[in-house]
Amino acid sequence: MPLVWAMKRPKHSDLHTGLSILILILLAGWAIKYALSVQGIRGPEGGNRDIFVGIEGPVKKPGVYCFEKEPSLRELIRRAGGFRDGSNDDDYGSFPAFAQGTMVHISTKLGHRKVSTEPLPAAYRVTLMIPISMNEASHEELIAIPEIGPALARRIIDHRSRYGPFTAIDELTAVPGIGKVRLSRIRPFVKI
Repeated sequence: MPLVWAMKRPKHSDLHTGLSILILILLAGWAIKYALSVQGIRGPEGGNRDIFVGIEGPVKKPGVYCFEKEPSLRELIRRAGGFRDGSNDDDYGSFPAFAQGTMVHISTKLGHRKVSTEPLPAAYRVTLMIPISMNEASHEELIAIPEIGPALARRIIDHRSRYGPFTAIDELTAVPGIGKVRLSRIRPFVKI
């Protein structure tokens, strides 16, 4: 009887099938995440961008809140749950609306409340895709931008002080260490 070699094809086990499905799900998730991030960078087509404003002070829930339009101080206080002491917010209807990326501080001294504002911290702005002004940003704010470290932040500030403010985002390539690739990566996080 002659010797015959017969090879059996291995059957795919449930483990291999499950692994294949998991890889497909991960790829689909990555594609969806990428599509949403691109939409977030460019903004929704034809729609309004969300307005992010923060509040700190004697409110029940201090934090950063999202609005469809620039909120008044009264709207911001109400979104933060009102004052901790239960006092009325009716006196705050005359304040102007707050712009995107504003942090509102309410302080209480001798029974009087004082309201002050400043930009949201850079880490919040980067996370929320609120562009940081390259002409006004401090060293710490520049470091919060992805792809910009301490040395590059110093070079940006040196370039600003030596040659004046930037007039277009593409002028950032004049700073040593910012080429076209790095500029494309930081573009969503910066403005002039």
